[in-house]
Amino acid sequence: MLGGVASCNKDSDNSITEYETAISVAVTNFTLTADKKVMDNLDKVFFSIDLAHGVIFNADSLPVGTKVSRLIPVITYPSDVSAAELKVDDGTEVKTFDYKSSPTDSIDFTRPVQLTLTGLDGVTKSVYTIKVNVHTNDPDSVIWDRMANTMLPSRLDNPVSQKTVKWHDTVFTMIEENDGSYTLATTDDLMTARWNTTQFTPPEEMRVSTFTATPSALYMLSKDGELFSSPDGIEWQSVGETWLNIIGAYGDVLLGIGGDAVKGLRHVHYPASDLPETALENDFPLTGYSAFATVNSDWSERPVGLMTGGRMADGTLTAATWGFDGNTWTRLDVSSPPALDGPVVVPYYIYRQTSTAWIQTEFNVWLLFGGRLSDGSINRSVYVSYTNGVNWSKAPALMQMPEFMQPGYNADGVVMNSPREANLAEAWTSRANPSLRGQMRIVYDIDGYQINWECPYIYLFGGYDSTDKLNDIIWRGVLARLTYTPLM
Repeated sequence: MLGGVASCNKDSDNSITEYETAISVAVTNFTLTADKKVMDNLDKVFFSIDLAHGVIFNADSLPVGTKVSRLIPVITYPSDVSAAELKVDDGTEVKTFDYKSSPTDSIDFTRPVQLTLTGLDGVTKSVYTIKVNVHTNDPDSVIWDRMANTMLPSRLDNPVSQKTVKWHDTVFTMIEENDGSYTLATTDDLMTARWNTTQFTPPEEMRVSTFTATPSALYMLSKDGELFSSPDGIEWQSVGETWLNIIGAYGDVLLGIGGDAVKGLRHVHYPASDLPETALENDFPLTGYSAFATVNSDWSERPVGLMTGGRMADGTLTAATWGFDGNTWTRLDVSSPPALDGPVVVPYYIYRQTSTAWIQTEFNVWLLFGGRLSDGSINRSVYVSYTNGVNWSKAPALMQMPEFMQPGYNADGVVMNSPREANLAEAWTSRANPSLRGQMRIVYDIDGYQINWECPYIYLFGGYDSTDKLNDIIWRGVLARLTYTPLM
């Protein structure tokens, strides 16, 4: 709640009038006078007028830190209004400002402000509460809550390894326990971290790091490289092939690396399909690349699969981003992050103001976290690509990880929606200018003044520290803007 001062007129009232409805003396428009000392395009900020609740407010809050102590409102109302008064409660007394006679007085909107319009009869009135909302955190910051983390869903303390994938809107975490047993943990609600855990015995010792999902099945390699498939993560059966590593899923086909140093390394796939088996490129990584993910792009007729970083056959690290279009592997990157072993790459969203009309435009991006550098230390910088891995740059400062986070290498990243809700009557966000683009991607439902929407959270699972010890933790982060009540 915000409100104002800065004139000389006062009265001795010690309370603000209750709201009364009168459309004949209703406010028809409300803006703020331009003031570049406060912020650019201040006069373009859209204010909603809620006649049902008697509230004037900006649903899209001003940037964090904006000074609102001396703003000049511009209020439009019918010509038959005989009086327009602004009442400001500064905490000790209520001051009254005559807007009709002094419309250029500046107002301190850090306090509650009430506007009263009176008709020519001296009786008919409309009363509004005016709120100038300012973000308490920057909407473009990624919030990693120190308290919003939990332990990996292992049955025993100190698990040896883990791998997490998202399969049919459910998160599957495969864990090798410290006694050599295996645990499968699943949940469709990461926000509450309610896991179903099952101990199982696979037919062979398994390389948990290779746990992968295609739309129709789960896959994993044994420690000897034998490829196994499963319909549920519990029952596993050999498919009769031996691979060096699994890359990921391209549609319903599993991609991997086969062959050997003598006969030659090659790109392999399962099950049999029209995808070609080709020789592995000399600079293609064998291990430590990010999770393979497919995207649709404007420059390809078919989905393109992406992976970044990793360790090549000669043991050196690579900074390359490789892409696969269903037929050919190609190195995509023009500018790269550092050469990394085991980075996490997740698809996400960034918003930028792209005009002077207070409009935010959404960009689909890839965010890169963690990974081990060539000197063995852990990368603490977050990198972003707006171009599906072609160009990478360090993400804005607001998106960097806090000091208390330890990202590690060979962690897993999952983006999963969690439901949020708000009461529009209480939040004063029941209307907003249709030209304001912000959370247009978010699907929301409205029932009266209750709004529900799905908010995408980033979850980082596990990862190893610089001493190769598994981080037994799950971190949760979110772009602050996506937690705000969606604009309509």
